[in-house]
Amino acid sequence: MLERFLLSLLCFGLLTIGISAQQSVPTGWLQRGSAAGDYITGVDHSIYHGGKASGYIEYVLDPMIVQRGFATLMQAVKADKYHGKRIRLSGYLKTERVKKSAALWVRVEGKHINRTFDVGTNSGLGGTSDWKRVEAVFDVPSSAQGMAFGVLLDGKGRVWIDDLRLDIVDKRVSTTTIRWPFRSDDGIDLQKYSNSATNLDFEQ
Repeated sequence: MLERFLLSLLCFGLLTIGISAQQSVPTGWLQRGSAAGDYITGVDHSIYHGGKASGYIEYVLDPMIVQRGFATLMQAVKADKYHGKRIRLSGYLKTERVKKSAALWVRVEGKHINRTFDVGTNSGLGGTSDWKRVEAVFDVPSSAQGMAFGVLLDGKGRVWIDDLRLDIVDKRVSTTTIRWPFRSDDGIDLQKYSNSATNLDFEQ
């Protein structure tokens, strides 16, 4: 289940595939994916883990229509301040009637880096579940130029995300990711990267 939508990412550049119609994407975030137009994203002020809001992705096509791909709510930031560091991306996910999978993910990019897609080992949620803390621990090489991260929803259902953190951790903390290679010809465009992550709690 999780493997299927991870492999589908090999065929699509997350930073270049946009949505087909304007949606209420949370401030500082991007909506992307192989079928981003089949989903909506936004801020939910009635369901949240902390504070007064969370972000969400919801599949909105007719249930009888064959599902065509995934969507992600993501950010892309410059990697400079994380060079040579081990990073823990953590947050909370909640799901409702997810038919396939929802997961926290991160991707580190650079001209001389074997691009990979990392998913936290305690991620990959399906069905209906209450708030669950998920994390991915990964290394950022000194040659890294950018870092993208977010939540993915593959197929029908809805996923909420809240209270994300990007923390530098000790190298004694084990990496906790499932790693998949990306194509080496996707290219890097630093204009697509923000200086730093923002609105990780969806309160803006």
